[in-house]
Amino acid sequence: MSAHVPRGPEDEVTPCEPWREDDSEDETDDGLPKWVEGDSLAPYVGTPPEVLDEAFKLADLTREDIVLDVGSGDGRIPTWAAARWGATRAYGLELEAPLVARATDEARRRGVADRTTFYERDVTKPF
Repeated sequence: MSAHVPRGPEDEVTPCEPWREDDSEDETDDGLPKWVEGDSLAPYVGTPPEVLDEAFKLADLTREDIVLDVGSGDGRIPTWAAARWGATRAYGLELEAPLVARATDEARRRGVADRTTFYERDVTKPF
């Protein structure tokens, strides 16, 4: 039996809206957004540093760890893991070439280019 935990107004959950209207006559409405060809599997949204630190604490990241970020965007997760947490190696897979270039530049700027590698890849296809 699970206990009901009251939520405050700041924790209120908002239903997820579709990215675009789906014009199909799908009779099953499960309330989830419908996939529309051309939509992003995971649109780029940068993660704040304090969230990265909490995630790495939770993961118990150590200097012996290797980090792989699928959909790495600007590379802040692999770069932060190497620069701030001392991860041995960190990799990023990203679909958009400009973000891969940005990630590579940022890793170089932070002095961890020797421990980070970013690849331009479509993770929905074999490579």
